Amino acid sequence: MVLNLLFLILLLGLLIFITGKDLYRNSIYEGPFWFSIVLLGWFIPKYFSMMGKDNSSIFLAYVFLCTSFFIFAFRINVNFNFKQRYLDGKYLNIWLIFTSVIGLIAYVKARSVLDVYQELHGGHLTGFITILFFLSKLLVINFAVSFNNFLNKRNITAIIYMLPSLLYFLDRIFIYGRRETLLTLVLIILTLLYFKTNFLLKRALLVPCVIFGAVIISTVGQYRYVMENDLPLSEYSPLEGFTDSANTDHSNEVLIATKKINFIWDNDMYDMYLSLWDRVIHSYFPGQIFGAGLKKSLTFSYNQVTTDMLSGTYSSGMTSTGFVDSFQAFSFFGFMIFFLIGVLLKRVWNQALHGRELAIILYPLLLSKSLFTITHSSAHFFLELISFYVFFGFYYLCTASREVV
Repeated sequence: MVLNLLFLILLLGLLIFITGKDLYRNSIYEGPFWFSIVLLGWFIPKYFSMMGKDNSSIFLAYVFLCTSFFIFAFRINVNFNFKQRYLDGKYLNIWLIFTSVIGLIAYVKARSVLDVYQELHGGHLTGFITILFFLSKLLVINFAVSFNNFLNKRNITAIIYMLPSLLYFLDRIFIYGRRETLLTLVLIILTLLYFKTNFLLKRALLVPCVIFGAVIISTVGQYRYVMENDLPLSEYSPLEGFTDSANTDHSNEVLIATKKINFIWDNDMYDMYLSLWDRVIHSYFPGQIFGAGLKKSLTFSYNQVTTDMLSGTYSSGMTSTGFVDSFQAFSFFGFMIFFLIGVLLKRVWNQALHGRELAIILYPLLLSKSLFTITHSSAHFFLELISFYVFFGFYYLCTASREVV
């Protein structure tokens, strides 16, 4: 209990210091600020609700280690250069139309069969619908590119190119209540406005906005329940939802993460980060085309830890935070994964500050996924990086665009 309290005080002190310092310096678009905000607004309330229900000293020590090294990595001055690719206006517009059509068709098809798949498979989607959702996520990158295009040109044509992907965002947010989609949209808009126009939220507005955002994101589960069951919108109460989300054990991701890390520690269930390879295969290898057997043979499925192995009953489809898969990779040395994420994010940040177009587009996408390393898994960051380079890799392959150093 003493160790739990010690590591909790250290973690809270670090988060409050970073948040206050970045607010004072107006460094509100840098990775450490958002990382600290998510830990304060999402992680800490869930931790307080499960205190005393399991020994969390190992988990808290590891969270403090990962957070410290992520912040430290972002403070390192990473200035190695890379060639900037030229975004040809004519070819880019054609590419935006092409990806919009593919993304919308895939999303409409996925949306039409989503309820059936959820009934069959619960919270875990598998099969052809995973390909449809992967293609529909082209619309996320598409929106970042088209919004950047709009800030460059400020014309009606640029707005039209934004509309398909904007419809995707609005549907995912207001109809399906997807908090990750809301967060990604906000970060794309805010960071691109900052890079292109030097826009900064005033401090007087920022604090209430952050508190409001933390409450909304924490209560999205209740909003989703209201929408899925066709209940009156008046049934949605942000304050009540925030309290319920923090106090419900079976859906408390922090409690699940604590139990999993203790289980991994007690049973030496490490996997050397082979889980990342399995996620890459699951996301990018179409078993429907090449065969499910071949796809399964390419994965390791080594030392998997599921909620069935833990004491207690938990909701299906629950995440267990990115601290679990990184800890399972290399024990306490898993903090190096968060250090690497911080270094890569800082590199893109530096390039974006120097006006590199691809970095400006990539930064908000990676920033949002770096926050998913807290709530979901560390693999989300690397999968987003791969998706981005696949998107632009095909663009440059199709256009054979020239390079500018």
